[in-house]
Amino acid sequence: MNRKIPLSIAIVVIGTFAALTVPKLAETPVPFKHSVHLEEGAECAECHKQGEGKPGMVLNKEYCLECHEDGVPAYTLPARSRKLKAAFPHKLHVESAECTDCHGYIKTDEIKAGAPALGFDKCTACHSENEIVIEAGNCNACHAKNMRLVEPSDHKGLWMKLHGDESNWRVFDEHGKDCRTCHGDDSCTTCHKETRPRSHTGLWRMRGHGLEAGWDRESCKTCHETGTCIRCHKETQPLSHKGPWKYFHGLAAETTGNEHCATCHSPGQCAQCHANQ
Repeated sequence: MNRKIPLSIAIVVIGTFAALTVPKLAETPVPFKHSVHLEEGAECAECHKQGEGKPGMVLNKEYCLECHEDGVPAYTLPARSRKLKAAFPHKLHVESAECTDCHGYIKTDEIKAGAPALGFDKCTACHSENEIVIEAGNCNACHAKNMRLVEPSDHKGLWMKLHGDESNWRVFDEHGKDCRTCHGDDSCTTCHKETRPRSHTGLWRMRGHGLEAGWDRESCKTCHETGTCIRCHKETQPLSHKGPWKYFHGLAAETTGNEHCATCHSPGQCAQCHANQ
């Protein structure tokens, strides 16, 4: 004999079965807040500890369970500062400084992802105030290796073509950006005696360099002294200064204030030369 199960009982049975078999929805992760933990009295060293054989700090997850007895709630990591390329000696610093001296932003959780945790000027200011001397150029003290032997990340691609222009505007007092950190004052001259700048082609040497010097003298001064033009042209006349040039150079000059002539000649040279003629 077939018996029909009441609809109300069927709903209860199905609901119970679903509750037992369907996995519980995961918790919605919440943003991790340093400021909240500091207000509760947590100490930096209780959550963060020195990694074995590593320069950085690692998270001590066991300490979390002292407060979160039912397990650590789901959370998203806070914004991270720019990863430090130096093998920073945390252990050495925590012995004489507070974590918030460098990581002050954790008090309010205000940091932009990818921003430096601390500017290098703050490092040097602290070292100066506490009379901690690190010899200039001693890369090993912070980086644990000689960074002069490591090619900078920006020295790739079109660097060989652009480095001359960049050397004119690069901020030399910014750490890691000063060309002189790795290169001596004579590096440019030494290199370009063997390798000419790409702009210095045969046509440029014969026809173009004088005109370029007239409108971009500062660029020339990157490598050449002011007297280089005069010294060179005492031995090598400009191509235009040949043949009958001396007969019509006055027409070309038009006036003693001609800017093209003034590239090499002073205004008084006309009178000085023509006084004996």
